[in-house]
Formats: sequence, C-alpha cells, structure tokens
Amino acid sequence: MNYSKQRELILDAVSQTHEHPTAEMIYRGIKAEYPRLSLATVYRNLNQLCEAGTIRRLRLTDSPDRFDCNTAPHCHLCCSRCGRVIDVDVPVEWENLTARQLDGCRIDRCEVNFYGLCDECAERDN
Repeated sequence: MNYSKQRELILDAVSQTHEHPTAEMIYRGIKAEYPRLSLATVYRNLNQLCEAGTIRRLRLTDSPDRFDCNTAPHCHLCCSRCGRVIDVDVPVEWENLTARQLDGCRIDRCEVNFYGLCDECAERDN
C-alpha cells in the first residue's frame, strides 16, 4: 500500500481513540482541519487499511461499521443505551479456537460481541 497523507490522517484518527469510531465520526474529526477531505475518501482508505490488516472492521448489529486499531483477538461490548463500543477482557484461548475444525469447517477468525449496558449506563441504573 502506497503512502498517502489522507490515509495517515485516517489511521491516526482510529489509533488515537478507544471509541471504535465509525467512518462518519472519523470524517467529522478530520474535516475541520482538512476541508477538502471527502467522506468517500475516508471510506476508501478505511477499506484499504482493513484489507491490509492494519485496522479491524467491527460489524455490529444495528450500528454502522466501527473501526479498531487493535487487531489482536479480543471481544467488545456494545451498549444498547449510549451506543459506546468498548473492549472487554474475556479469557479465551483464541489461537486454539481458530486452529480447530468444527464439523469439517475451518475457522479463520472469531469475533465475539456482547450487547447490554456499559459500565457507565449500568451505574446510572443503580
């Protein structure tokens, strides 16, 4: 993948947050400083970064795709109230799971997403 200033800005935007931003969030964050940037450019570069394995795309229920710079296997919690997406630590032997075959199928990767309330929303309920 060739160097591009726009791609670098987009990668920085994903890398500098733990919010798991959407393409629109990234676009809004960069647009003020780079007014010539288009949303199509953001999507195109996010796709290229995902294809290269530099970032990870999260396809979540009832939400636009989110992006994560942490490409190591890990789980997420999607808050049904505020919409936050956070990393959660769930002890699973990922390497063993992806190396196994189940019913004749080969697993290449596994993604686990939990849906419920984040710590802040759960605290407000108490």
